[in-house]
Amino acid sequence: MTGTESDSSSSQAWHRELAERDRAVRAAHVALRHEMLGTTGPAPARPLHRRMAEIHRQIERRHLVAARLYGTMAASHQDPNVQAMQLLMSAMAEVAESSGAIVMLVGAGRDETVALTSDPVSARVYDLEFQLGEGPSVDALRTRRPVAVAGRGRLCEQWHLYGPEVAKLDVRAVAAVPMQLGKVSLGALTLLNPRTPGWTGDVINALGEALTCSLLGTVGEVARAILAGLPDMW
Repeated sequence: MTGTESDSSSSQAWHRELAERDRAVRAAHVALRHEMLGTTGPAPARPLHRRMAEIHRQIERRHLVAARLYGTMAASHQDPNVQAMQLLMSAMAEVAESSGAIVMLVGAGRDETVALTSDPVSARVYDLEFQLGEGPSVDALRTRRPVAVAGRGRLCEQWHLYGPEVAKLDVRAVAAVPMQLGKVSLGALTLLNPRTPGWTGDVINALGEALTCSLLGTVGEVARAILAGLPDMW
């Protein structure tokens, strides 16, 4: 990446951060209006207003997390040697206050897999999950539910093959959420050693939603390009 390309990418990331923050503000305004109506409006309509407020607060959180991702990426674009997807994954790990991040993308029949990782340890952890056929990403995809396991003993108990191997890499906790649009599974986001062990709270859920809804176009283009060049591995 040249200096000019880096400046352009940084500028685009800053603009996207501002756009996401603007969307978050709009969602917050809508949520606030529904919250007020949920307590002062006609009694029969209050449950609906409370539900709408909850939905728009979720939307607000998703856009705020996306804004943080873009802001971190924009700051990191000062290094012209760092690739865009590496920036995205590193930003994701930083925003989630974790030591690493993994995005597993799957094809329509789950017979094609692309992994995006934030660092060499995360790449090795993904390789182990792929080779052993068990781990947090696999479980999040299979169950379509968040997965969180903290402590080396619990890791080894949960995954008899994967747990001992990742413990050797100083992975002490993992948290994963499925990425999906409606009923269509797209993949899973996994965080290594999140700051709050065993947690699948708002941040990782918002990260998964932000990646799916706001950043999927960028990731998808890269994933399709990678998949197009993959040999038949199965």
